Amino acid sequence: MHRPPAETCGWNGAMRASRSRSRLLASVVATLAVVLPTILLYPSKTQSHISADGSNRIVSLDDLRFQTSVAVAWMLIGGFAFMMALFYLVNNSDPEIRMYSWKVISSTVNIFCAVLIFAACNRMVEHHLFQHLEEEHKIVSRYAVTVDFGQMLCWIGAMLFVLWFVAYRARRLYDHSNVAEGVHQHHLDVKCWAMLFAHTAGFAAINCFGDLQQQGYFASSPSRAFLIVPITAACLGLLFQVLGELGRALRRRRLLKLGGHFFALWEEETEEAENDITALAISFLTCQALRFHTGGQLPGPEGHEPPAARVVALLACSLFFAVVAVVSVLLLEVKHE
Repeated sequence: MHRPPAETCGWNGAMRASRSRSRLLASVVATLAVVLPTILLYPSKTQSHISADGSNRIVSLDDLRFQTSVAVAWMLIGGFAFMMALFYLVNNSDPEIRMYSWKVISSTVNIFCAVLIFAACNRMVEHHLFQHLEEEHKIVSRYAVTVDFGQMLCWIGAMLFVLWFVAYRARRLYDHSNVAEGVHQHHLDVKCWAMLFAHTAGFAAINCFGDLQQQGYFASSPSRAFLIVPITAACLGLLFQVLGELGRALRRRRLLKLGGHFFALWEEETEEAENDITALAISFLTCQALRFHTGGQLPGPEGHEPPAARVVALLACSLFFAVVAVVSVLLLEVKHE
């Protein structure tokens, strides 16, 4: 079979990428050309009435509908631009751009699935176990914190069991197949389930230690609210250390039925999932304490609070953490080199 030369394939790929960029740009410009004049030239139907002292103004319902239409139009433009950008990125000629695009999309879908799974299970637990509690005691009672801690342990245990099952399944299939592509696919399966259950268990940890942060002692001052951060890190670190030693002890007794390579895979993905759980919990609790420190009121366990004018302080905190993250990554790369 005749194959075209490599130069021709590269030229064809470049032409396809160029045409894709041109179509993307043309679609964006066409959408803007249709929607923007409609927004800008649409006459406002505001009707106002000013009294003798000039203090009263009555806004008609048409004006509110017009503002809503403008907001919906901008959301529509943003949605179309976002979808077209996704199609462009996942079909890019550069394989690294395609890979990282799919990674970001997979992580986003994974997080949304984890949120929905945990929210549904948490509502069921609250419905069946918190019926006898009044609404204001469902967060600040010790019973609620105990139930949340048990729920977190259940999700972490489910994560460990599912990772063991998927790794063991990969081991059995690998014994009957030596195809490298199949082995790589099984590794991806383990990573997929590890990420899903890590995020779900991370939200359970946020729910547990977030309710603990709402208790009277920690909610009394911003400095005490910060104390929950090292407490969370110590509790999760001790728990994961115990679970890791238990897993190694079971392997020594051959109860896990995993060989050296697959046990290493299970241990590696479990460690990465535990890091994700700890990072989610600590970051959320730190953000809650910072908002308490800058706003004077501890937000609720889901992050709700009255509006406060402290945008500059929160932006400064986010910029500080971004700089710390970049510097940490650079230092780690220098250390590994």
